[in-house]
Amino acid sequence: MSTSQHERILIMPAAGLGDLIMAAPVIRALRQRFPRACLVVLAHRARGAAELAACMPYLDEVVDFPLRRYSWPAVIRFFLGDYWPMLLKLRRKRFDTGIILAPNPIRSILVKMLGLKSCLTAREKGHPTKVGLRLAAQLGCSPEPLDFGLIVPDVPLQTILPESLPHPWIGLHPFSAMSWRGWKDFEQLITKLQKLKGTVILLGKEAGHNRIEGVCDLVNRLSVRQLTAVIKNLDVLASCDSGPMHIGFAVGTATVAIFGPVPPHLRMPLTNADRHCAVYHSRAGKTEHTGVKERCPLKDTGFDDISADRVYREIVRILGLGGISSS
Repeated sequence: MSTSQHERILIMPAAGLGDLIMAAPVIRALRQRFPRACLVVLAHRARGAAELAACMPYLDEVVDFPLRRYSWPAVIRFFLGDYWPMLLKLRRKRFDTGIILAPNPIRSILVKMLGLKSCLTAREKGHPTKVGLRLAAQLGCSPEPLDFGLIVPDVPLQTILPESLPHPWIGLHPFSAMSWRGWKDFEQLITKLQKLKGTVILLGKEAGHNRIEGVCDLVNRLSVRQLTAVIKNLDVLASCDSGPMHIGFAVGTATVAIFGPVPPHLRMPLTNADRHCAVYHSRAGKTEHTGVKERCPLKDTGFDDISADRVYREIVRILGLGGISSS
């Protein structure tokens, strides 16, 4: 297949920050196959996609997808307003190839209006990176997973985490943009972690968050660039299924990943997975998602069955502090 047929490629992952990270091995595979092509991702700049993309040297640009919420009123307003400037900007780039990693009606309409010569659309469920690599293989890309290739941004870390803070540095991210995917027992976990005599670092964004005493509370204080640098410098990260969890995977920080309705086999990294640990309750009869596209909440997320003790034990194991009790 001639590389000249695919000189300007538009890639459309799902909406979240974690989805962009899971697409990174696919983008890297495209870069290896088409070294001189222009690779552009359509993603949510407001959610930090542009900051994260700046850490991906194999990606040329992020074009903002300015739909804030997926609801009928928001979609109608989008098509009456922001859709048309976005379409005009994309048309000016004269893309010849599109790759839709997470299809939906809006992306289908967009593809038709861009008049792409070639467009590949994911039709199967499963791990998004695996699905994306199989899709890219149709263009001659290798189906073997590469690592994320994320370059950690150079930020003045000492202004955020002074070196005087005692180690181990234990990052905790219990929140999610989807409230039903957040973990509720983090305050009990903090109480247990404080006896390790290190520093508990609370991360993420949460509306109405009240400061917690006795921890380094960075909630609502970090940009995506700063968050990435902080996570890289942690001794361990414990996170629910969210963007920061995927950042932990991407920068190689040992991560305890807490899963609810979306099972680990759909979200864990394909490379260096032995550095990380998935905490998941899989009792018989539990309702779970079969694909990450399904974003509606479930009645039984399984989070209520994941105790602070269990997460604490995994953190202690990763830190090599096996003799410490959880009581």
